[in-house]
This record gives sequence, structure tokens and C-alpha cells, in this order.
Amino acid sequence: MPAECNPLEHGVVCDTKGKQHPNICDLLALKKRLAYVGHCMHHCEHDSPVCGVNGETYVNECAAYAASVAVDYKSPCIAIPDQQG
Repeated sequence: MPAECNPLEHGVVCDTKGKQHPNICDLLALKKRLAYVGHCMHHCEHDSPVCGVNGETYVNECAAYAASVAVDYKSPCIAIPDQQG
């Protein structure tokens, strides 16, 4: 657990299993993995990586939505080489 972790701090986070924790300290103490910051969303999928419209890969659909990014497609982002030349 990070030295600066304050277990009394409020800052809801969601783990990779879709379980909400009151803060990152609680999540780390339970040896869970962070999916995203914010309340757990249950109207989105938690089980596979997605590519956001910004070209970034997110651990799941919920993480993309938590970052206010729409999902482009369901899989890690694929880099397309530049065809200029």
C-alpha cells in the first residue's frame, strides 16, 4: 500500500470485478485491481478491453465511460501504420 494512502479519504473507485470501494486504500488493502475511478457502473460490460474513440485502450467498457470516452470497438486498440510516403 502506498505510504501516502489515507484510508479515511473519500474517492470512490471500482475494481475489475465491478465491486465499488470507498477509496483506493480500501481497494489495495483487499488486494483488488483498480478498473477506474468513480462509482461502479452496471449498465456496461466489465469483462473485456475496448478501444476508445480517442485511440486509447481501456480495461473495459465501464472504464472508458468513466473517463468520458465513447467506445469505438470491443478489443484493444490496433495501431494502423501511416501509409504516407
